[in-house]
Amino acid sequence: MIKANNNVRVRYVTVGSLSNITAYLNEFELATTISEIETTNLASTTQTYIPSMAEYSLSLSGDWLTAFDEIFGPDVVSPAMKTVEIAMVNPNIGPNNDVVTYTWTNNAFITGYNISASSGDKVTHSATLRLSGPPVRSLANDLPA
Repeated sequence: MIKANNNVRVRYVTVGSLSNITAYLNEFELATTISEIETTNLASTTQTYIPSMAEYSLSLSGDWLTAFDEIFGPDVVSPAMKTVEIAMVNPNIGPNNDVVTYTWTNNAFITGYNISASSGDKVTHSATLRLSGPPVRSLANDLPA
């Protein structure tokens, strides 16, 4: 088991550079769904399938802050393709190749952004990004600079 605190980093491009948005997040989910193609024919006795295309999305949530809204707000108003990078550290692996990074370069865009509040509670945000195409997956010894 790996604790998330200090072992996960999410960065998002703003004004040409990657901004570390990890401090604005309480939770994230990188989801992958593989479509399937049915290959059953009339002679089959059971249904058969083969893998098709992958679909990726990233869900983010956390406490709403003006600083976070300044990063995401402009892309909600004027959607644009951006770069997203997700890096996770596995301290149990050892000193080599313990960081896995997934990067979508100019292939991510916001598909949903919500700001929520209820009486007596804090203001929170949630966002969903479509990650288009396959990521570049890399292994490293340290979090990317």
